[in-house]
Amino acid sequence: MTEPGMSDIKQRLTTAFLRMGQQRLADIWKCDPSEAGRRMNGQRNIPLDDFCSALDALGIDIVTPDQGAVTVPKDEWLALRTLARKSLESE
Repeated sequence: MTEPGMSDIKQRLTTAFLRMGQQRLADIWKCDPSEAGRRMNGQRNIPLDDFCSALDALGIDIVTPDQGAVTVPKDEWLALRTLARKSLESE
């Protein structure tokens, strides 16, 4: 359950970071696991460089509005990809 006032993005990122595990985050951030835990539960601020390192470890790319890219739900993307392949196969 999402805590009151927590944005959807924050909730998803927090969940993804926690799935990596506290030890993995500690290794990425070069700190001990208890410090990683304090950062994740809001007792400490996470430096921007450390935040970016964790995003990199998850393989997350940031899409900004100025890139002209849009997000598409996975099921729609899969459908479009399938149609494009079938179209190329029929030529």
